[in-house]
Amino acid sequence: DVSASDQMHGALVAAKASPLRYVRYDHAPPPPMSEFSDLVGHGAYELIFRDASLYAWLLRHRCGRCDRPPREWHPLGPTS
Repeated sequence: DVSASDQMHGALVAAKASPLRYVRYDHAPPPPMSEFSDLVGHGAYELIFRDASLYAWLLRHRCGRCDRPPREWHPLGPTS
């Protein structure tokens, strides 16, 4: 059941989140590990990671925060 993913996608669209790409596969395989073979549909990552358009989409986007210099690092003090 992918209803939670569908709901999250709807909430992100309503919040005008961008960039956003949601791919829903009607038939996804189980994970490749034999001990999880009963989890049909949970291997969707096998399909998307083989889709060249995912990488093209990722490379078209940049993180605005990533262009700024990193903040100075300060170690945490002892916790009590």
